[in-house]
Amino acid sequence: MRTRVAGIWRLLAQACLATVMLTQVAQAAPASKASLRAYFEAAGMAHQMSTSMQALAQAQEDEWQAESDPLRKAAQKGVLDDFNARMRTRMVWSKVEPLAIASYQAHLSEDEVKALIAHARTPAGQVRYRKLNPAMIRQLPAVQKYLLTTFARIAGNPAPAAPAAAPPPAAPEQALLLTYLRGVPGEKEAFEDDMAALEDLMGLSIDAGDDEAGEALLARTLADMKAQLSFDNVTLLKARLLGGVLSADEIALLIDDNRHPQRGEQLRKLRKAERKFQQRLMNSM
Repeated sequence: MRTRVAGIWRLLAQACLATVMLTQVAQAAPASKASLRAYFEAAGMAHQMSTSMQALAQAQEDEWQAESDPLRKAAQKGVLDDFNARMRTRMVWSKVEPLAIASYQAHLSEDEVKALIAHARTPAGQVRYRKLNPAMIRQLPAVQKYLLTTFARIAGNPAPAAPAAAPPPAAPEQALLLTYLRGVPGEKEAFEDDMAALEDLMGLSIDAGDDEAGEALLARTLADMKAQLSFDNVTLLKARLLGGVLSADEIALLIDDNRHPQRGEQLRKLRKAERKFQQRLMNSM
């Protein structure tokens, strides 16, 4: 039973992570509920949540199907069934919209939300919300698997860290997409903040033994994690996974959109709203 509960909470945490990671590219008096609902509609938030839940459930289904050990397979099936049941009743837009409204109202004004609505209706906004975000959602399980697998390998490897190999260049058709992903205002800083928090958790989970050897092992492990799970490596992976989704003209449109002076401030506030939304989701479960 304890294993099943732990598995369920792992899936719920991944679901909340999906909400944060896949809204990475968006958006006086607090915004009104009406304006926020108009923005959610323009941004396709209900569809994004449904797609993210389906992607996570499919990833767990694939993992369950691939398991050969009967006992582990049965345990994974129980976790998957419980997860799907919870998602059907709790992680639906009609239930979480009030949490989203309260989270966004804490960080966005009425004028700011109206600006986001206007942006969502531009050509760049349509490409972002109708094509790029859904594609990112579908690829999220692959990114999460890479992060979790790499983290588990590093945490469980007592050998000294080998120098990280330089990632091979992206294919020509992905180079423009890589330029766009690297240029999203504040994206690298947000990624590095998240990784710093992960390093703190990793440091607490590894017993350094209060001796020089233990301290050296911890230092090597953290250095390996920073090298392997770098912003460039993860962004390169995303560019490969998203290859073929957008045309060169569409990517160029998004790159130009990133250069607008107001974009960085919009994204800064949007990230705060999304993190508040994540906290409220976790507390509601």
